[in-house]
Order: sequence, then C-alpha cells, then structure tokens
Amino acid sequence: MIDSIRVYLPKTATGAKTLAIKILHFLSSLREIDNDLFPDWYEQGKTQKEAKERKVVFETTYLENVISGEWDKKFPELGSTFSFWTGKDNDIENSKLNFSVGKTTTNKHLSNIVGISLPRKTDMLIKRDDERIKKIITLMKSIWNPLEIEID
Repeated sequence: MIDSIRVYLPKTATGAKTLAIKILHFLSSLREIDNDLFPDWYEQGKTQKEAKERKVVFETTYLENVISGEWDKKFPELGSTFSFWTGKDNDIENSKLNFSVGKTTTNKHLSNIVGISLPRKTDMLIKRDDERIKKIITLMKSIWNPLEIEID
C-alpha cells in the first residue's frame, strides 16, 4: 500500500506566481485523477473548524497569496511552507498536501519538497500498481521536475 509520495525539487529562485500556477495545475489534475479522493482542499488550521472555513480557491491569485503569506519574511531564502487537506471528519480518510517551496538556501539539510499523503482507511488504501498512483507520479514529474521521488 502507498501512504505517501514526495518529490524533492531543485533549489531555484521561483516566485510565488510561478509556484501558484504549478500548484493550481497540480490541484486540478489531482481532481481529474480521482475526484472522490481529491474533491476539495482546505488550508491547514489550528483546529478542524478553523481549517474548514479556509477552503482553497482554484485561482492563481488566491494560491499566490497563500504562498506569499507563508513565505519566511526574515529569511526569504527559506521559502514558503504550507499544507492543504481534503477536510474529511476522520483523519484516516484525508489526503494531505505539504509544500515546502521557494528555498534557495545553501543549507544541504533543507530541501524543496512537495508531498502527498494518502488516506489510511482500510477501504481507501491504494496499492502500488494502482493506475491512480502511476498517474499521480507522472503528474508530479511533469509539474515539478524533481531531483528525486520517494514513495512510501
């Protein structure tokens, strides 16, 4: 079974607008791959109620604001880190996206990463040979041009 897929990205100066365009394409394409698994996304919040009030809007400007809002102001070379989730009431039914993007730091221990965590509920588990996994990996390769892919 597949729990997560992570892609490690090159450290290049990428602005919020370019990242927003890529993320919008990623979110829309995930929905096309499986609308039941990836129906809607919400910004992570301190509480589930707070997060449910912050539904992700599939617009470049909205995503650019999320990216810019989470960009490290004191150390801009550390980029932006944020997460989205599908808003299910039960954590084992959720899919989650984690973004750590825009890093240009020379610190070898800090990487640009886009990760997706899949549901852990028994009837929602996805096998390694599932066509959706193949499509997600192909999608991640095409959008993010990763240095490395990790599948758990």
